[in-house]
Amino acid sequence: DVTVLGAGIVGWSVAVQLLDALPNCRLTVVADQLDGETVSWVAAGSFRVENFEELCPDRPGQGRKWAADSFQHYLDLAVAAQRAACCCRLCKCTKTSNQTPPDYLQLAHSVATLTPDQLRAEFPRWPSLQCGWSCETTLTESRLYLPFLRARCRCTNLAVTRQRVNSLSEILDGSSCRLLFNCSGLGAAQLAKDPNVYPIRGQVFKVRAPWLKRAVIGPNGETYIYPGATDIVTVGGCRQPNSWSTEPCPDDASKIWSRATRLVPSVGGAETVNQLAGLRPARLGGIRVELDSTDSRIVHCYGHGGNGVALAWGTASEAVKLGLESLRRGG
Repeated sequence: DVTVLGAGIVGWSVAVQLLDALPNCRLTVVADQLDGETVSWVAAGSFRVENFEELCPDRPGQGRKWAADSFQHYLDLAVAAQRAACCCRLCKCTKTSNQTPPDYLQLAHSVATLTPDQLRAEFPRWPSLQCGWSCETTLTESRLYLPFLRARCRCTNLAVTRQRVNSLSEILDGSSCRLLFNCSGLGAAQLAKDPNVYPIRGQVFKVRAPWLKRAVIGPNGETYIYPGATDIVTVGGCRQPNSWSTEPCPDDASKIWSRATRLVPSVGGAETVNQLAGLRPARLGGIRVELDSTDSRIVHCYGHGGNGVALAWGTASEAVKLGLESLRRGG
C-alpha cells in the first residue's frame, strides 16, 4: 500500500508516475483540499523558472534537471495537443527585464533577444525597459491538467480520500502503508515539522480577452498576462511573503490592473470574469525532495513556491525514484 498526501499538481504528478512504475500497487491519495480548492487551480501555468540554482542550492545542477525533465513532459503534451484538445500548449512569450536573462530561456524554443528599439515600439508606456526576449514556451492550464492527471489513474487500484491529517504518523502507525509521499505544500510546516515553509501570496484576474494570444511578462516578474486555452486570460500578479490571506484585495487589484494595462494597454478593454488569490507553498533553502532521515517509508516533495506547475513533474520523478529505491532496500 502507498499513500500520497496532497492532491495538488505535485501530489498527482507523483501518483501518475508511481502507478506507471507500480501498476498493481494500491494507492490512496489523501488531502483536505481537492480539485478547485487547491492552490494549483489558481496557478497561471507558465513554464517560467527564473533561477535554477535557487531551487536547490545544496545540490548544484539539480534544479536545472528538474526543470528540464518537467519542460520535456509539458512539451510532449503540447505536441500531442496539436492533434487533440489537451491541457498544455505551446505559447509565444515576451519577457521584459532590466536584469540578466532568466534561466528558463536555456530550455525554451525560438529564443531571440529584443533590441531597445523593439522594446520601445512594443511597450511605449514602459520606456525604461532595457532588456527583453521572445521565446516559445509551454502553458499548462491547471483546471484542465489536474483532471487529466487524475484520469490517468482511473483504471488502477486508486482511492481518493478527503481527510485532514495532523501528523504523518496518523497514516503510518498501525497501517499497511509501506510508502508515504509527503506532497502537502504549506501543510509540511506542521506535518514535517519544517520551520522553513512559508506562504507567498498571489492574486490574479481572470478576464475575457480573445484577442490576446501572446504571453507577456513585465520587468519585475510580478506583472504578467497569460492567454488561456479558451478566451480567458490570466492577468497578475503579486508576491507577498508570509501573507495568509486567500481573499482578493481591492488595493492589490488596483495595482495589478494599473501595471498590466501599462504593459499591454488592450487589456483595459477586457471583461473581468473573476478575481482569485492563492498561497504559493515556498521554503527557505529550496525545494525538499528526499527520504525522511528518521523513517525511510517517507518521501518528502514540497516547497515549490511559485514553480509548482513548472517543476511538479521533474521533482515528482525524483521522489518516485527515491521511493522505489527505498522499497527495494526493504524500507
